[in-house]
Amino acid sequence: MQSGEELISGWDGLAPQLTVLEFWATWCGPCTQALPHMNKLVEQLAPLPIRFVSITDEDRAIVQGFLRDHAIKAAIGIDTDGSMRRSYGINSMPAVVVISAHRTVLQIARPHELDISQLKAWAEAAQGSTQASRGN
Repeated sequence: MQSGEELISGWDGLAPQLTVLEFWATWCGPCTQALPHMNKLVEQLAPLPIRFVSITDEDRAIVQGFLRDHAIKAAIGIDTDGSMRRSYGINSMPAVVVISAHRTVLQIARPHELDISQLKAWAEAAQGSTQASRGN
């Protein structure tokens, strides 16, 4: 949906790594205000094994129109029925869920509450555990 990014449709086939899910909507003012912060995190943490996915339950065409005027550096996920958002207990947006490489929830927060040093520590720990499991 976005240049250089794949459309994320599920966990299957994705490499185990720290994942930051951001739940947002095009009509959500606070979500739009959080975009520069989230884009900065994506850029600053690019060298680390962290996957950022911005998830909305809106129609693909609406999202594509929004992306013409607003940059989102994360991969885009479409959750048309809102089941993923509900499965994490997200009732308002924007919200982020940080998930370990082993698929356990580490944090549920607002975007501005994400701590870059904590994300780095979790990513480095995940990288170490996946290398150890492969025998590297």
